[in-house]
Amino acid sequence: MTATSEGHSGSATIAVTPVPVAAVIVTPPSLGLTVGQTGQLEATPRDANGTQLTDRVVTWASDNVGVATVSTTGLVTAVAAGTATVTARSEGTVAPR
Repeated sequence: MTATSEGHSGSATIAVTPVPVAAVIVTPPSLGLTVGQTGQLEATPRDANGTQLTDRVVTWASDNVGVATVSTTGLVTAVAAGTATVTARSEGTVAPR
């Protein structure tokens, strides 16, 4: 940013950073699937005030891929009987499923 007055100017560098993700809300809160079924999860990153943040990258992971896998879009596929925890992560903030 530069300001000019009477032929003289000065400038300042402005750094703007995005609002950090404080929470990731996953819906629905639970899924009950039979082997071979799929279910869609949605993740919503939010700031410290609870405001939804858009254009944030969310990554998904299953802690037991032998029971349930999860795609990059949150689609869960039941592979075998058992339990699995699926997590959504955005900018280092994790939401357990």
